[in-house]
Amino acid sequence: MLRKRCRVQWMGSASGLLELTTMELGGLAVAAVLLATATLGCVGSDDRPVRARLATAIDARLGEPHALGDATAPQGATRTETGPSPQTSSWPTCHKPTLVDCRAPENYTRLACKTAREVPTGALGRGFSPAAIDGDVTYGGGFVDCSHLIVATSSEREGYGLVLSVDLVTGDRRIVSGSYGHGRARHRVGSSHAHHERHADLEGVRDVARGPDGSYYAFVTQPAVKPNVVRVVRIDATTGNRTAVVEWRKGHDGFGCDAASANVELEPSGFAMAPDGAMYFAARDTDGGIGVVGLTDAHGCRIVSRTSRASVRNIGEGPAFAAGLAFPRFAGGKVWALDGLGLVAIDVRDGTRTRVSSAQTSPPIGGGEDFGSTSLALSKRRAWTAGGATYPAVRLTLVDLETGERHGFRGISGPLADPGLGTRIWHYENSGVAVVSVGGGFAFFDPKTSVSNLFSR
Repeated sequence: MLRKRCRVQWMGSASGLLELTTMELGGLAVAAVLLATATLGCVGSDDRPVRARLATAIDARLGEPHALGDATAPQGATRTETGPSPQTSSWPTCHKPTLVDCRAPENYTRLACKTAREVPTGALGRGFSPAAIDGDVTYGGGFVDCSHLIVATSSEREGYGLVLSVDLVTGDRRIVSGSYGHGRARHRVGSSHAHHERHADLEGVRDVARGPDGSYYAFVTQPAVKPNVVRVVRIDATTGNRTAVVEWRKGHDGFGCDAASANVELEPSGFAMAPDGAMYFAARDTDGGIGVVGLTDAHGCRIVSRTSRASVRNIGEGPAFAAGLAFPRFAGGKVWALDGLGLVAIDVRDGTRTRVSSAQTSPPIGGGEDFGSTSLALSKRRAWTAGGATYPAVRLTLVDLETGERHGFRGISGPLADPGLGTRIWHYENSGVAVVSVGGGFAFFDPKTSVSNLFSR
């Protein structure tokens, strides 16, 4: 038996830093990864004031049932402690914004119909404005509940990394946790439960998801500060206090995981969290493979699915991945992600791969134009993507998850007429609209009318 030091570490607030080991037996590595255990609960207490304001809409839980069932809710959704079974549970009825038609001449001068560059910072919604501190701010992944957008926010500026909450009713913004520099001062929200502040820093945060315990979990890479470290940081949704729970330290062979499939290096675009707290990451390995890595309490660290030039080393059935995977999201027992050809789904049980939609395969899978590659969000039976080569207008695409059909939208009026860089999109469950980051602000988009409105800047 060969024994080696594992590069996956667990940092718990109670037990401190625990070093795990990997034991290789017959070419198979098994890493015992401890994950936090918590009962499924309602949303965090920070949302209660808004819930009180929207009691009828939220607490009644009368929304349309999710097509995949409660156990397969999209990233960021939560179950309730009581109520229907996963097969029959309903989603809450969310606030449905009423949009101004920016195509009408009488609305041209309204702030909601202007691009973000035309609206002064702080003119829509109160509170902290990332664009006022740093014009190069980047919005990463996140999720929407029935009252707030929770989004990872970063910048190339040293010391900048935070999780931002945007009120979808008022447009108000607040920092949930993290830090930013302004002049010589560095402002922090939330404290770090770690031996050193850097262990739970959010500088380089790329994505954030809600865990089954109601906490937020942030995926953090720090290429400029610590290029060999990737962390998952747990954030108390009420206090903003942070605890680094998983750390990957890159060695000369990459991140140690599953010896039978070589070592892996995580892609920086984000991660997916399942309702049971399992985390899934897009990855490459030093053997030229592309795939998905899972961290679960049942299996530890394992390669869920993998394809490579040496097909004998593939894991799971189905078509090979094209280029790297990006923006993994979880729903229906599968990880959904974009690759070089389109949208793919990976069954986490056996690694089976399905190409869901592509305009580049021969023959194409689903009709319609190709879609963007800067963001992915899941709804009930559809997926949203953002981005594409249609500058200067924002390009959004809605993909039918059953047929692969694609329907494209372009922002020809209103805030989506000027996207800026790094457009992101989030599905706003049961509201009829999507939320889009655009030019340093946030907008609603209605696919039925193609109308968009800026609501926070």
